[in-house]
Amino acid sequence: MPDSLSVAAAARPLNDRIKEFEAIDASHAETFDALREVGNVGSHQGDNTRETVLDAWEVYEDAFRVFSGGTRAGSTH
Repeated sequence: MPDSLSVAAAARPLNDRIKEFEAIDASHAETFDALREVGNVGSHQGDNTRETVLDAWEVYEDAFRVFSGGTRAGSTH
């Protein structure tokens, strides 16, 4: 079943869903892919620093802000 952005959210790899989302919003797809990579490193290698996780959280907050109708942090629009 597609979600509200028409991206099927079945039990498929996150990377595949991000690539599908790229056709809808390429700039956010890149953001989500970067966050996926931080998660993979932390989950599989355990090598993320606290600073990396906090930076990823700020990126996530910024993307969420835009999706909920706001603007990117530091944006003048």
